Amino acid sequence: MVKIVDVLSTIKTLLDSDWLKANSDSLTPTVRVISEKKQIMMSDGDHILLYEINENIDSFGLGATDWAHDRVASIDIRTTYKRAEISDIRAHLIKIKDEVFRIIKANVANPDTDHQLLVPLRRRDLSDKHTGVGRMVIDVSLKYWGN
Repeated sequence: MVKIVDVLSTIKTLLDSDWLKANSDSLTPTVRVISEKKQIMMSDGDHILLYEINENIDSFGLGATDWAHDRVASIDIRTTYKRAEISDIRAHLIKIKDEVFRIIKANVANPDTDHQLLVPLRRRDLSDKHTGVGRMVIDVSLKYWGN
């Protein structure tokens, strides 16, 4: 029987345990699963919000005895630090994004975790120059196989 994987706690654990703050201007973002809280205060700082957006279960092989489980989550990176220039916000946001990708790449197929494959799917820059909020959303797929 395949183990049911909580994609959000898996990603949160990876980000919390593998983060190197030297790679992100010596700052560590607050990582939260948004389903844990009714309201999240976005005060000055760096935040990574996690939420699940999709789950697919497909059969492979005849007789549907084996299943491919694909759970997709969004890693929503936000920085609200007050900076003099919007370009400074973007540079900081890119450092956070690069650190997230470094962690994902290091754990693509890590046998010590409860997934078999962790794959980045797409990245969207949703920054708002008017409010000075840097925001980037990365979707990742956590895949595992079993019956």
